[in-house]
Amino acid sequence: MPNTISLKNISFKSNNKIILNKISLTISTNKITVITGHNGAGKTSLLKIMGNIIVPTHGSVTYGDITDLNKTAFSFQEPVFLNRTVASNLEHALICYNGYYTQKYKSLIQGILSEFNIMRLSNMIASKLSTGEKKIISYIRCIILNPKILFLDEPYAHLDQKYVDLISNHIKSISDKINIFMVTHSNNNLDDLPCNIIKMQQGNVE
Repeated sequence: MPNTISLKNISFKSNNKIILNKISLTISTNKITVITGHNGAGKTSLLKIMGNIIVPTHGSVTYGDITDLNKTAFSFQEPVFLNRTVASNLEHALICYNGYYTQKYKSLIQGILSEFNIMRLSNMIASKLSTGEKKIISYIRCIILNPKILFLDEPYAHLDQKYVDLISNHIKSISDKINIFMVTHSNNNLDDLPCNIIKMQQGNVE
């Protein structure tokens, strides 16, 4: 099936605990896909399985006509950074993703930090940033790669409302060019997004 991700009988266990229980669904990638639910519902595990970060205990994932599965970016709920400056972390991500270095990366990094009005963070050590600042840089680290598929785990967590609005507007602006899958525990900030919503509870899709 074109432009879809299909999950068939997806189950996942961790430490003998059932996290996901025989989930089957087909997701259209023509809209942003948002996975919602309370803490512990299995949202992050499902997102990681869709993003090939973890392997399901049972079941399979089929990607339809989606190509360039290696051109993905994943923003984790608790991002990890090298003990370097923000600019150096972004440059490192670009080199690893593209497989080469170019001087153009410096202007690309400056441009995107300016777009988000956080040039002041450029020379700060990324691992020393506040939780909210790390979330912003984690999002920027993903989108600077210009991926084909973008996975976002709680992108609005720990952010001031102005940055929630900024990221929400940015997600909307790129949604026609990138397949976006996002986890959030709240339906807030979704009203203006063209999205499919998957509601989860205790390892099942409602």
